[in-house]
Amino acid sequence: MKVIQSGMTQGRFIMTLERRKFIKSLLNIGAAGLIPWKILASNKSQKHTPLKKDPRKVLNLHPQFEYSIVQKVGDHMSDKLSTPGFPDGMGCFPGTGDQIILMRNHEINYYQWHLAGAVPFKLGAHFPGGVTRLVWDEKKRYLVDSRQTLKNTLRNCAGGISPWGWLSCEESLIFGHGHVYLCPTDLNDCMNTQIIESYGRMNHEAVCIDPRNNYAYLTEDRDDSCFYRFVPKNKNQPFVGKLQALVIKDEEKFTTYSKFDTKKTYQVKWVDLDNQDEDDLRFQGQRLGAAVFKRGEGIFFDSNQVYFCCTTGGPVEKGQVFRYTPDKEEIDLVVQSEDPKALNMPDNICLSPDGDLVMAEDGEDCHIRVLTSSGKLITLAQNVNTSNEIAGVCFSPSGQTLFCNLQHEGITVALHGPFHRLNYF
Repeated sequence: MKVIQSGMTQGRFIMTLERRKFIKSLLNIGAAGLIPWKILASNKSQKHTPLKKDPRKVLNLHPQFEYSIVQKVGDHMSDKLSTPGFPDGMGCFPGTGDQIILMRNHEINYYQWHLAGAVPFKLGAHFPGGVTRLVWDEKKRYLVDSRQTLKNTLRNCAGGISPWGWLSCEESLIFGHGHVYLCPTDLNDCMNTQIIESYGRMNHEAVCIDPRNNYAYLTEDRDDSCFYRFVPKNKNQPFVGKLQALVIKDEEKFTTYSKFDTKKTYQVKWVDLDNQDEDDLRFQGQRLGAAVFKRGEGIFFDSNQVYFCCTTGGPVEKGQVFRYTPDKEEIDLVVQSEDPKALNMPDNICLSPDGDLVMAEDGEDCHIRVLTSSGKLITLAQNVNTSNEIAGVCFSPSGQTLFCNLQHEGITVALHGPFHRLNYF
């Protein structure tokens, strides 16, 4: 495993990946403008279509949708290993023909790996987290290949797609962990992972990349977290640069989880951080006036804007989704839960090709909710084991399949249906 430090040149590996243009097609860099979402106040105006009960007792679904099981914990993979448990964040990349490449995290920590239901990784591995690579045939709906691609990591929670492959984030700082890892998606390169030290050591949750300049935006799963970005010195050396924290202009240490005005757009600035090997980045930022976010989690880049959620933010501590617009240096609130029956702790998020916001819940009653671009809130699915987290929502490049993970059950699922018609439901 290579280590990428802030003062190093990335070399042939990064430059080779830069030339893989097909990955960049995943990153929407159009100029669609602000999507006219409405702020969600409560569930009183939301009428959800009753979900159909699943006889297999896996996932209750909206009547117009169906699902396929991609893989379960304990299944034998193509490399003769058993499928690890606790699947979490995922990214979807184009493969050959009708094939899709799924890069899947496993949020297994040092003390619970024996509960994962399978021997997680190869003999000799010291730590049980990691990433697996799956190849799924979208047309025939079957698993072509699956194998381990990253090992010896801890609590690989979420991450993000990038022009260079999958970025996997560790949500743990014990034993020197707490890093972001670059995982190539090509089968021949998938074990050539790299630590991106310049993205900082923290309780990482997720990351997204603005492909116009290779700025990275990062969330941190803490009750007193900051929102970060990494600014490269130049686009061709994306991991050499400086780490920064977001500040609300004229508002020192602004508590976004309690003071954010749902009708207001706030101007922001950024402060530079000293990227040390210590868990103090949020403290550094807040000493310089950085805004405080409550449990920053899923993040997604679309149409030149960054969307990210705070799982326990807002007046009832059941979640907020923010939108940061780099071109205007401003931030606003897309959706905020004021009733857990409407939205309960959004965690992983993504946007559909039609611009609908998909949110996987991590609360007491776990659903996949969709906030359409016209402001409708739709319940798409529910974990039959209602208290267990849904994670890893991501669309195939065609937009015809939505993938997700049922984390505690250890099941990866593909959802099929009329995603292009959600605004008409």
